[in-house]
Amino acid sequence: ERRIEAKRLQDEAKKLKEEKDRLEKELKTMKDSSNSHSSKEEIEKEIENRLQLERQKLQKQMEEEAKKLQEERERMQSEKASQQESKPPPARSDEEIDKILEEKVRMEEELRKVREEKKEATEKMKQLESGNKKSKACTIS
Repeated sequence: ERRIEAKRLQDEAKKLKEEKDRLEKELKTMKDSSNSHSSKEEIEKEIENRLQLERQKLQKQMEEEAKKLQEERERMQSEKASQQESKPPPARSDEEIDKILEEKVRMEEELRKVREEKKEATEKMKQLESGNKKSKACTIS
C-alpha cells in the first residue's frame, strides 16, 4: 500500500514537473511574441495570473501530500505502539517517503526559480516599455 502510494506521489511529482516545464515554455513564447500582438502590460498580467494559479495549485498539492504522509506516519506509529513489538518498519518505505519529500523540496526550489524568472521578465518588460515611450517621445519631437 505504501509503495503504491509512493509510486502515485512520484507520478504526481512528474506530472507537476511536466506542467511546470510547459508553463516555462509558454512563458518564453509569450516573452518572444510580446513585441508583436498584445501590449506588454496585458502579457505581464497574464503571466502573473498563470503563475499565481500554478503556485496555488502546487502549494495545495504539496500540502495535501504532506498531510497524507504525516497521517500515514502517525498511523504507523500508533499501530506500532498498540502492537508493542520492537519490529522496525520496513526501511524501504521510509526511504520512499524521504525521496518523495526530497522531490517536494526540489520542486519548491524550481517554483522559486520560476518566480525569479517571472520577476526578471517583468523587469525587462518594464524596461522595454519605458524604452518604447522614450522612442515615441523622440519620434514626436
